[in-house]
Amino acid sequence: MPADFELRPETRTVHSRGWGALTDADLVAHMARMSALFKAGSLAPDWAQLWDFSAVDNVDGVSTAGVRQLAEGNPWPRFSVRACIVTTDEQFGLVRMYQALGEPKTDHVGITRSAADADAFIARERVRLGIAI
Repeated sequence: MPADFELRPETRTVHSRGWGALTDADLVAHMARMSALFKAGSLAPDWAQLWDFSAVDNVDGVSTAGVRQLAEGNPWPRFSVRACIVTTDEQFGLVRMYQALGEPKTDHVGITRSAADADAFIARERVRLGIAI
């Protein structure tokens, strides 16, 4: 599966990453794993998520229906902060579609082109929302 994650308790951040050819099935399976972590109490609303798609070289297997399923099944609480690193306009468009379909639960999802910008977005949004880590 070309999607995985690492829990970083010291920063209360989930670092998710994808690589290679990403598909709807990969993304839905990843979402199910996040949902299970919330249900188990391993994740809380003050955790942030950083999606890193910089190693994804193909998104032909990601469909509008798949993005809609992700937006509708989003396990992250409304005020959780998330940032996504994209490298192509196509990736940007898919994440933007996710944002639009997931409102209001995707209000705090930033789209960036670098890890430094993603980290800065997460830090800025946490301060703005009064989320201390």
